[in-house]
Amino acid sequence: MGQRLRGQHRVRARARRRPHPPVAPAAHRRGRPRLPWHCLRLFAWFVADMASSAANVAWQAVRPGPQPPNAVIAVTLRTRSDLTMTITALALCAVPGSLITEVRRSTATLYIHVLGVRAESELERVRRGVLALERRVIRALGNAEDRRLLAEEGPAP
Repeated sequence: MGQRLRGQHRVRARARRRPHPPVAPAAHRRGRPRLPWHCLRLFAWFVADMASSAANVAWQAVRPGPQPPNAVIAVTLRTRSDLTMTITALALCAVPGSLITEVRRSTATLYIHVLGVRAESELERVRRGVLALERRVIRALGNAEDRRLLAEEGPAP
């Protein structure tokens, strides 16, 4: 118990000496998410995509024959929101078979390493999937400006 209290005291002392930079007002979330239904849809998509991607990666690992080629693709997101970009990137990293290799904040571009890409059409399918994920994140957790951007763009293709 004493060690825990000393540890908490040290953390608080360090935080007072070196405070974190202020968070931009747009990054603050006030209250609960706008529509809980969209949060549930995002979570359901994430669980389903994780299961199907895990099965796909497992099959690629054990199937006979040469391994399919991999690719690194650039996907430019619609939003400039740090929160939306971060959640989108984290969701992509958590799903087996994809990895974020770089995030270029100035252009809102994610560079994604994807396993098992055999054709150009599969690259376009991955791009559309990333933009659909961004749309889900904006609907569930996005700020008013991002939701306005989606409304101007129209329904999902």
